[in-house]
Amino acid sequence: MRKPISCRGFTLIELLIVVAIIAILAAIAVPNFLEAQVRSKVSRNKADLRSLATGLEAYAVDNNAYPPAWDTTFGGTLTWGTLVTPPFHSRVPNYITTPISYMTSLPEDPFRSTTVGALTPPLNLVERRQIYFNFKYYFVTPSLAPPNVNNFTEATKLAGAWLMYSIGPDRDEFNTPGAVAVVGQRVYRDYDPTNGTVSLGNVFRTQGSGDKLGTVAYFYTTP
Repeated sequence: MRKPISCRGFTLIELLIVVAIIAILAAIAVPNFLEAQVRSKVSRNKADLRSLATGLEAYAVDNNAYPPAWDTTFGGTLTWGTLVTPPFHSRVPNYITTPISYMTSLPEDPFRSTTVGALTPPLNLVERRQIYFNFKYYFVTPSLAPPNVNNFTEATKLAGAWLMYSIGPDRDEFNTPGAVAVVGQRVYRDYDPTNGTVSLGNVFRTQGSGDKLGTVAYFYTTP
């Protein structure tokens, strides 16, 4: 006589235990995965900024000046949130790809939004390029300098003739929280992963100090 086949399945408790184990493993794995993603983006940003710096210097050798802070198609209207015309800072300009290709293409900031914001355009910069400052431009062409040009002297001591940056993992252009803020001034600080993978600070590249700007620096006064 054949024995009946057992059709016993998992009990509810067994299923709950399996679900709990999966949840624990996910809770361990997902944060590590996200942190690895952020670290990878930071490394990519630093490499892109080094390549852009090489392009800027090659442009300067041929033109005896660094490119201005606007595209070759700039027509006198502001593309985003700048207070002077032409702007003293904007996205990295296409002068280093057009008409001479010092770089084949301009990289994107992986931490920047793809949306163009109406209220906070610097945080949602069109085309997601890194930010570029050309301080020397206003010393050469003082008639175009904004009224707060005196602050540039201190900035150039830190940065040299130009500065570029990514907004960093905190996705905040001006890293005021936690800084000793000066009323009416923009606050910038270096991104430091020892403060946390997602922490305050921008990823910088400067002519004068390489990939470090200084803990906190004030660049320009807002009106």
